[in-house]
Amino acid sequence: MSVSDKLLLAALGGMLVTLLPRILPFLLVRGLRLPEPVRKWLSFIPLCLLGALVMESLLMHEGGRTALDLPALLALLPALLVAAWTRSLLLTVAVGIAAMALLRLAGIG
Repeated sequence: MSVSDKLLLAALGGMLVTLLPRILPFLLVRGLRLPEPVRKWLSFIPLCLLGALVMESLLMHEGGRTALDLPALLALLPALLVAAWTRSLLLTVAVGIAAMALLRLAGIG
């Protein structure tokens, strides 16, 4: 399988455009000493991101009705605990993915 130069450049460009807004702010404030209230506020961002990312997948929309997706809810619980305990986005996402993988392996998801 070969990848055309245009497709490769488009993928690399997309990666760059996605990466820059995520990494640049960290690089800019890395040397700054942020006030304690700002640092405390920033520590809650992983938990807020989890809620924003997961909420849509928790709800199933079928035939004009909305219901909770039980496997997604079961996978959310350990991820939520890890998020509240560690405030680590990476660990929270890893636990959520592992929980969903285990549920699917068990035939629940």
